[in-house]
This record gives sequence, structure tokens and C-alpha cells, in this order.
Amino acid sequence: MPTSATAMVIQNAVGVTHYSALQIGIAYISSAAWCIVGTLLTLRVARWRAP
Repeated sequence: MPTSATAMVIQNAVGVTHYSALQIGIAYISSAAWCIVGTLLTLRVARWRAP
């Protein structure tokens, strides 16, 4: 889930839990990948029309 990776980053930044640098790095990459995939899917499906 895209929210899980973001939650890990926030929890680590706030100090609730401590994750390894590798886990945080993977969480950042995962969040960026979800963002890119979501944007590409939206651009593919959306039909832009000028008013």
C-alpha cells in the first residue's frame, strides 16, 4: 500500500519508531514509484477538454 511506506517515513522522522536506512530508502523509492504510476494512469485515462 502506498500509505504504508509514507507512514514508515513519517514515523521514523517523528521518532515513534526507528527503521534502518535501507528500509527508509526503499520506502522513499516506493512512494515515488506509486506517485509516478498514479500520475501516468491518470494521464492515460483522463480526457482533457478546453472549455
